Parts: sequence; structure tokens; C-alpha cells
Amino acid sequence: MRVLLTGGTGYLGAAVLDRLVSGGHQVTALVRSAEKAELVRAKGAEPPRRTP
Repeated sequence: MRVLLTGGTGYLGAAVLDRLVSGGHQVTALVRSAEKAELVRAKGAEPPRRTP
């Protein structure tokens, strides 16, 4: 299932992100910065693509 997760780098969101990815879901996690985007990628999810 494709899932859009908000708050994926917060305390609860990170745990939810781990569960979703380990369950085989395709996760897009909203992030505010490039550093957080790298954390999301390292966990196996993708930040959304955006154009300025």
C-alpha cells in the first residue's frame, strides 16, 4: 500500500515509519529540511519531490 506520512521524523512518526517500511509499504514522508530527507531515505522511505 502507498502511504503518505506526516511527522515521519518525530518520536512517534519515526516508529510508525519503521513499522510501515518493515511491513512492505511504499512510504512517502513529509519533511522540512534536506537533513531530515536523508534520515527518511536511510529508513527506506522517500521524501516527496518538490520544485522551488
